[in-house]
Amino acid sequence: MKVIKTICGMCGGDYCGIDVSVEDDRIVDIKGSKEHQLNQGRTCPQARAVLELEYDPNRLSYPMKRAGDAWQRISWDEALDTIADKLSQIKERYGAQALAVYEGESLEQFIRDGWARRFMNLYGTPNWAQNDHMCYLPAVIAEHLTYGREEIDGFEPEHARCIFLWGANPVTSHITTHWRYVTQARKRGAKLIVVDPRFSRSAQKADIYAPIRPGSDVALALGLINFIITEKLYDADFVERWVMSLDN
Repeated sequence: MKVIKTICGMCGGDYCGIDVSVEDDRIVDIKGSKEHQLNQGRTCPQARAVLELEYDPNRLSYPMKRAGDAWQRISWDEALDTIADKLSQIKERYGAQALAVYEGESLEQFIRDGWARRFMNLYGTPNWAQNDHMCYLPAVIAEHLTYGREEIDGFEPEHARCIFLWGANPVTSHITTHWRYVTQARKRGAKLIVVDPRFSRSAQKADIYAPIRPGSDVALALGLINFIITEKLYDADFVERWVMSLDN
């Protein structure tokens, strides 16, 4: 048996360190890497289910094509030819812009490298969408506008005195990383505020829970900003030296 140290990309976000035990070219066990600074030996249910996913007898490992009410196994060459023919027919009959491409998070490497958008450029369609528009992308834009880059260095939430979770539920989504930071901070006395229409598992553990109406996030954000400015609760010297407004 040998142990291969690698990372888990099941959730497409944390990339926790894992130790994969392999025997006779078959995975037999997965554990968290204790020396990995992110998860420090912990694993989530997704990582622990990798063996079931990898060796599930019902897992598809070849293309299938509908034949009436059933599915028929076909070769990879036939699958690629069929897709190419259909794409050509759509373009010839309706024009390239009749095609729309939607990408999900499970294809994160594919998305990040821009392969799909390169294909769309060659095909001639601008119709592209993904779940990030409603999820991760707004946070990335805000971080770039605020800090100049994504996720600034030295970010240590475990040392925070107050943690604000807005529409986030790390108890479920990031239990080995983000929620661990929250837990460490709370042991040091930090307060937890959760804003979420759902009474999530994270909200159940909050010191303050704000069950806002869906779609009212902007109103709450503007209200908080107005209160901070009106009551002069911001660092005026920092703002004067480092903050740029759209008017400047």
